[in-house]
Amino acid sequence: WVRMDATPRGDPLVEEQLEGEGAPGDYGEQEAIGPTDEELAALEQKLAELAQELSYTKQERELAEAAGVELTEARQIVQEIQEAENTRLANGERVVDVLAQLFSLIIESRRTTKIDYTGPVRKREGGEAIDDIVAHAIGIKSGQTDPLSRSKPTEVPKEELIFGGFDVYIIGDKSGSMSDTVNGEAKWKAQRLALYLILSSLYRFEQNLERARIPQAQALGVRTQVISFRGSGKEELDEDKPLSGEFTAKDKVKLWQSLGNQGQGNGDVAAMTKIQEQMETEGVENRLRIILACSDGEPDDKARVRQLAEKLGQMNTVTIGVGITETAGNVPVIFDTPYSRGVVVANMADLPKVLAAEVVKEAVKLFPEKGRVNLDRFIKAILAKFEAR
Repeated sequence: WVRMDATPRGDPLVEEQLEGEGAPGDYGEQEAIGPTDEELAALEQKLAELAQELSYTKQERELAEAAGVELTEARQIVQEIQEAENTRLANGERVVDVLAQLFSLIIESRRTTKIDYTGPVRKREGGEAIDDIVAHAIGIKSGQTDPLSRSKPTEVPKEELIFGGFDVYIIGDKSGSMSDTVNGEAKWKAQRLALYLILSSLYRFEQNLERARIPQAQALGVRTQVISFRGSGKEELDEDKPLSGEFTAKDKVKLWQSLGNQGQGNGDVAAMTKIQEQMETEGVENRLRIILACSDGEPDDKARVRQLAEKLGQMNTVTIGVGITETAGNVPVIFDTPYSRGVVVANMADLPKVLAAEVVKEAVKLFPEKGRVNLDRFIKAILAKFEAR
């Protein structure tokens, strides 16, 4: 505490009125001099900085520490991811919640069972139907009240041999036209929001699969990768997220920094070629793969896109061309092959929902055949939610 006075010594009006009686504020050697305007401004700045420091959430602090970025940048990234995950369908449900419903059904459907016979047993041992009527009659005749003549069906967990992995590759467009604004928002930012939503949802799916503890021989793994192009050449490709089942703090920051960095030209062909070469090198079979190729224009070589789609299709890969606004109106025609398809997103606000809908259409292939039949009503209801946008 500092001793201060509202009427400091030196006011001539006050001293004249109270002459000889000691003017207010006259504390002699003990009188404190008030802070200057500069000192007050510095103190206010320091308090504001402290308040800002204390306002950061645990999530923001962890992201900043893990990725080595400033807290202010971490806050922007976290807020954008939260905005992406709050994207809603026409019925008001969050897209991430509906995706989670589908992924939960996939996990549960893979835990199929078969009936295994155990017998003969007694009724008190869990026996149900009489399996051997002769043995039952003989037992009763011999005075047994509970003969050893019944069967006991036992449910044994069984995993069907289906796709052992789900890989989602996303090609991002960083051409100069992605800086154009639609309804007041740049295309590149809407694209980044959509990617955050898809990557976050698939990462949670992978985590839930790990917690489900499905036997390793039939385990299902989910991986994602993001490649973006600044031009048409291979040297103008950026790997914004490596192929993995993780979605780390560094991945989130790299996406944030990279997808806003525009160049010139369309690199669909170069990106698809890179993914094809990766798959050939990896040589992993029994995986379901999809490529979401975003672009607000047309590829330089349409014929080459079709050739690549065919080669990728032979490796369980479906390529989906995602045309961003009417400038990419020919994308559905270009990607119309037995191994690929195309869709145009007229409204940028729909981009996250469109990408999610395409993931859902392919993810249903992860259901075992019997599970797909049994859950057909639920699967159709989930698909209908995306179609109603």
